[in-house]
Amino acid sequence: FKSVDSVEFEVELITLPKQAEDYYGPNEEFRSHLVQYEDSWRTIHRETIRNDIYPKLITGGVLKSKYPLIVSVTNEFKVTVEIEGGVGACPLRFEGLQTTKYYLYQIVGTAEQRFSPEVHGNDFWQTDFDTTKLFSLTFNIPLSEKVLHTTWELRRSQTHHV
Repeated sequence: FKSVDSVEFEVELITLPKQAEDYYGPNEEFRSHLVQYEDSWRTIHRETIRNDIYPKLITGGVLKSKYPLIVSVTNEFKVTVEIEGGVGACPLRFEGLQTTKYYLYQIVGTAEQRFSPEVHGNDFWQTDFDTTKLFSLTFNIPLSEKVLHTTWELRRSQTHHV
């Protein structure tokens, strides 16, 4: 190396509980894993291998990033995202929104369930307003190692502010 050389790199940090007693979240799959593999390298291995997610279909938007999953919205009224894989809470962000008036739904077969992103208040979603005067909504969606495919729909509401 010369004195004018430089190196660029990206560091990713992950903080996970070492044992089930340290975990206070609602994910029972993760809690069971911690009981089985207390203070083990297997917890980080599980997160890295199983969170290799694959967005299969996106309608009403364009994929910008695979993880975190970022969708640039092209249809203001409905965006559908199908995901293969994942475990635990996965960030799903919708960018380029004119408003914050949206609901997120999980579609299972012909049924749909509105995502209620809170345990202790507003802990599983976030709203941002950028310099282009557009909004982005980020949800930490629950993914399960027991369910390989999940479908999510963001729908504009005329009456509800997220």
